[in-house]
Amino acid sequence: MYIALQGGALRRGPAHGYALAKALASRGLDPLKGATLYPALAKLEADGLVSTSWEQGQGGPGRKVYELSGAGRSELAHQSMAFAAFSGIVRGASAS
Repeated sequence: MYIALQGGALRRGPAHGYALAKALASRGLDPLKGATLYPALAKLEADGLVSTSWEQGQGGPGRKVYELSGAGRSELAHQSMAFAAFSGIVRGASAS
């Protein structure tokens, strides 16, 4: 969930929860329910990987907006490199 949230949806910039859920679903993940998504976002925030702000709603309530923090971008880069190395190992093993 960490890498999916950070890389798949938040890499492009700030987004609110509904937009994140839609972006992840468009990438092939099963639709996420709020009971799954928001605790994961809260964990990312508690870990300092995501920062939040409030956006005024247009004719409705405001909503929380999530954005990768500096630490989140660093962690994403680290995880991306680790995943690329892992993918290379798997590709090499399957070619043998």
